[in-house]
Amino acid sequence: MTNGERRVAKRLLEKCADDVLLWYDVPIGKKSRYPDFIVFNPKNGIVILEVKDNCLSKVIKADKKTWEINTPTGRKTKSNPMEQARKNVFAVKEELEKKTELLNSNGNLIIPWTYGVVFSNIKRKNLEGTSLLKTIDAKRIICKDEISGNVNKEDFQTRLDNMFEYKQRGSTLSLRQLDLIRYQIFPEYRIPQKLRSAISPSKQVINVMDLQQEQFARNIGSGHRVIHGVAGSGKTVLILHRARELAKSSSSRKPILILCYNKPLANFLSAEVEAKAKVVQVCHFHKWCRDQLVANNLPLANKFQPVDTMMRDMVDRVIEGVKEGEIARQQYQAILIDEAHDFEPEWLQLMAEDMLDHTTNDLLVVYDDAQNIYRKESKKILSFKSVGIEARGRTTIFRVNYRNTRQILETVLSVDDANVLGERTSHEDGIPQVHPVASIREGDFPIMINASCLQEEITKIGNCFRKSKDEGYEWLDMATLCRNQYQMELCAKILTKLRIPNEKRTAGSFDPQSNSVKLLTMHACKGLQFPLVAIVGVGNMKNTEDEIKLFHVAGTRARDCLFLGISGNGPFSKKLLSFKDLKGF
Repeated sequence: MTNGERRVAKRLLEKCADDVLLWYDVPIGKKSRYPDFIVFNPKNGIVILEVKDNCLSKVIKADKKTWEINTPTGRKTKSNPMEQARKNVFAVKEELEKKTELLNSNGNLIIPWTYGVVFSNIKRKNLEGTSLLKTIDAKRIICKDEISGNVNKEDFQTRLDNMFEYKQRGSTLSLRQLDLIRYQIFPEYRIPQKLRSAISPSKQVINVMDLQQEQFARNIGSGHRVIHGVAGSGKTVLILHRARELAKSSSSRKPILILCYNKPLANFLSAEVEAKAKVVQVCHFHKWCRDQLVANNLPLANKFQPVDTMMRDMVDRVIEGVKEGEIARQQYQAILIDEAHDFEPEWLQLMAEDMLDHTTNDLLVVYDDAQNIYRKESKKILSFKSVGIEARGRTTIFRVNYRNTRQILETVLSVDDANVLGERTSHEDGIPQVHPVASIREGDFPIMINASCLQEEITKIGNCFRKSKDEGYEWLDMATLCRNQYQMELCAKILTKLRIPNEKRTAGSFDPQSNSVKLLTMHACKGLQFPLVAIVGVGNMKNTEDEIKLFHVAGTRARDCLFLGISGNGPFSKKLLSFKDLKGF
């Protein structure tokens, strides 16, 4: 910011109402115009402000199109700042008009819009009587003395309001319309949504990060940082955004590493990282370990061992290789770890202390202990400092679940009568368990599917999928989550018989963009989301802490619709049927 822009920003923050949203220097439209400030007051409308630090004596010649300015490098012809502001507001207007829900019956934008100029170094009394006023609209300007620290709040707001040619009429904006406006003005903070459905716009979910997330994503600094967030709170979005930001500003030859535990999540993250961000590498942890051994010509683990033993052996070989100097330290300018609750303490320590470049020291860790479905209690991290993560004072908590509807979230949580997923506080450097405070969307309650056997249950789920396809969803919008490999194989067989295209998640493949129903185990679905999710075999799940957490992970993958196969007489079936009776759905 220039000095003038900084003063304007301060006054906007001080003098505008709490519900006013401000954007500074964000690209708008295909031509990427950059308004200095976009001021959106839900009650009044949008104001575009251009800020000019010129002194009056520097303006040599001016007309309604151009100004000739005396600069340290000589005379320069520039656009009239009022004309510049006018073009910028039309760019904003065109972006908002792309959403039909922001138009009235006449096809016009439902919110007023206007523009103006702030002269941060020219007082109004000095401007009055000059020929400069013939080239600009006096009611659309704010002068130096009108952005001083002692300016009255109401007077400042009146200056902005007087720029409008007409005032807001009719009903106030809905929350959805407010989100649409934010969505169009600042699209970088849309939720990545490769899996799009073909349902009507009125039913489309516009996923927008809440203000806390947006502020955090914009202002995240360097150093070690930890995010604790509930399922569906946008942790992965922040990982992706941070990677893009680091890639754009990178001057280091070292790569940026995004690391996770699950292979399907690694595939999804790889698809979301833009091709131009070649400096960003995405990998799941055990593949990263294998790649390190191969790259340094170190012996691999014996593949004839049991899988768990082989994986531990491979990790141990990497840690030993780093210790002995056979694997280079500080390989990455930045490391971003998604779903870090799946990581063993020594894995996090390896990343934080050995693999991260200590000069850049950029480490972002996202964590949700309620989704810890792999680590044993004996392997629990006692504190981040104990594994080399120095995040004290740089920890953020996100409690709002925006992915699921309220009805889906309430149903998923209904099996937790033992409060396994409840709030668990800890000291700042410890590991809290965060309970969602809300789900911000409304929808239908999940559909309970009861049958005489598992085969019939899967057949009924397939018929639900086919009906959803007829209603406008695509096959790629749907996923079936299974407790084990046997259930997944059975689903593939029955769905194929029903002529429903499907894709099993196997060790070497998962394409989130292929137009087919995805079949995954509950463990493998972490970090993913789908508009429609069916969970097979819920009726046979056990009432244990591990199973409650696993069901929570699986159920919170659903954005719009959740189908629950509750055949059998197990504890989850009883709880879900009791909840259904209670809610009357």
